[in-house]
Amino acid sequence: MRCSSVVAGLLLIAIVSPVPAWSGDNGVTGRVELAAEARLRRPVAMAWSPDRSALLVANSRTGTISVLDVETLGVTREVPVGERLAAMVQVPGTNSYLLLDDVAHQLLVVRWIDWNLEVTSRQPVPHFPYRVAVDTGNGSCYVTSRWTRQLTRFHLRFDGSGDSSALTLQRDGDVVLPFPAGELLPLTDHGSVVVAHAFGGDIAVVDSDDMSVRHVHRLPDHNIRSIARTRNGEQLLMSCQRLNPLARGDFDDLDWGILLTNGVRVVDVDDLLDSGCDLAETSEIESMKIPSDAAGDPGPILIHPRGRMLICLSGVAEVAIGGEDFIAMDRHEVGERPVAAAVSQDGERFYVAGMLSDTVTVLDLSGPLWRRTIPLGPPAELTAADRGEVLFYDARLSHDLWMSCHSCHADGHTVDRIVDTLGDGDYGAPKRIPSLLGVARTGPWAWNGRKPRLEDQVRMSVARTLHGVPLDDEQVADLTTFLETLELPDLPPLEDDSESVARGREVFAQAGCAECHAGPDYTSADAYDVGLIDEQGRSRFNPPSLRGVSLRSAWLHDARATTLESIFVEHGHPRAGAVDQADLADLLAFLRSL
Repeated sequence: MRCSSVVAGLLLIAIVSPVPAWSGDNGVTGRVELAAEARLRRPVAMAWSPDRSALLVANSRTGTISVLDVETLGVTREVPVGERLAAMVQVPGTNSYLLLDDVAHQLLVVRWIDWNLEVTSRQPVPHFPYRVAVDTGNGSCYVTSRWTRQLTRFHLRFDGSGDSSALTLQRDGDVVLPFPAGELLPLTDHGSVVVAHAFGGDIAVVDSDDMSVRHVHRLPDHNIRSIARTRNGEQLLMSCQRLNPLARGDFDDLDWGILLTNGVRVVDVDDLLDSGCDLAETSEIESMKIPSDAAGDPGPILIHPRGRMLICLSGVAEVAIGGEDFIAMDRHEVGERPVAAAVSQDGERFYVAGMLSDTVTVLDLSGPLWRRTIPLGPPAELTAADRGEVLFYDARLSHDLWMSCHSCHADGHTVDRIVDTLGDGDYGAPKRIPSLLGVARTGPWAWNGRKPRLEDQVRMSVARTLHGVPLDDEQVADLTTFLETLELPDLPPLEDDSESVARGREVFAQAGCAECHAGPDYTSADAYDVGLIDEQGRSRFNPPSLRGVSLRSAWLHDARATTLESIFVEHGHPRAGAVDQADLADLLAFLRSL
């Protein structure tokens, strides 16, 4: 298949392009040796050194920073700084960098001195930090924590001057958001921070002074993977996808672009700041599709001061480069799953990190196109789960490159939208997209439980939803193995009273919930009449696991419930009157504890 050949080709480049040895005399031999080790690095972010002589590449899997010499285009060293890195930004005008470690749950301050990197502080942050941004206008930085739904503010303070200055952080504000926190962008001139839903389409406008949520806009989009501001400051560009709930997941609706849109939503800042504005009506999505290439999974957006814009097309291993008007966007091949980019001062040379190929691709547009692929280290042998991860994020598995598994199951979770596929045997009754976290223990699969083996569900989904070339047996096994590695986040204890949780457990049993949601994973193998009828007249469904039920943004088979409470109060599940109002708070506390 095309995706397999691309991966093989990139690995071959890595084999024949050895990492240059560091020739300096800074006493960092161990760091040079680290860069020469064959292992998966998974780059996720890039930033320039203060003098722009080097690019710093933050690696997720290894918790390291690779230092790329932009003159020699070789990796000179690799510096361990954490356990698993999620993001990195430079504090503008300084030699300090902020990094997030989503295993240690820390915000790191790293300083660049004479081609060396040192960690100067580690600050605890709410669990599972996801993105960090600096607001130089008010001397602060902000951190989103995905699963704990928080935005945290730190005050930045410098002691000393020049390279010897030390950056210290003081945590001085938090706000809990009504959704998992994802991408963010400070709007200094409006005293606000914009935060996007990590999986869906909600956008929160947070007051940066008192750290309160001013209002939330609800867009029909999902997978918002970047928020950038145009050079004139008047608009925001948000890479996203949008599923059409009225479309079918058949070949024709996919082929004609009726089912899914991949693109960039253009939002006026004034509209965003207006709590009464319907952004879905006042903004529009610029599609990234070109004939026979639908640009699945658009990602980070980079805008150069001189006007050039780069958009990572993460699902198809390409970038689109052009102007902010989206006219004459040229497409260029880069490494697997591009998730970060940097640009030279003159706007002529772009550097793109391929997360799943462990590479940085250099594109020079100053004359005839010049491309160079730089491996971050010798290639590591891929396990079945590693190969499955590459397939999961690859939109080239689908017809015309429309979508990947990630397009609906964002990072293995769910975008909580409904889609009409053949998952239940026919069209006409759209179903909510389920989370895949912990999926290995929630069989049988499909809403009616018609797939006893996860491998069968995988094979059918690729064939009948993506409509691409069918997977061979090895690819099915690899993708299934990757899915079996997906687990729910290990969250800290909630603030609910332990006695309330215990009472809720009793309510859960007394109301008969455990008859369907049984065992350690709170599911079962049968289908039950749940008293809720779909468009085809069916009322028997296989119960989804309740593990991580509070991490979702929609519930029930057709996403009709928009809060946990509404499942019982508005929709009478499992049956009207099964849960007394007096017991509801305890039941909800128990469900949130799962």
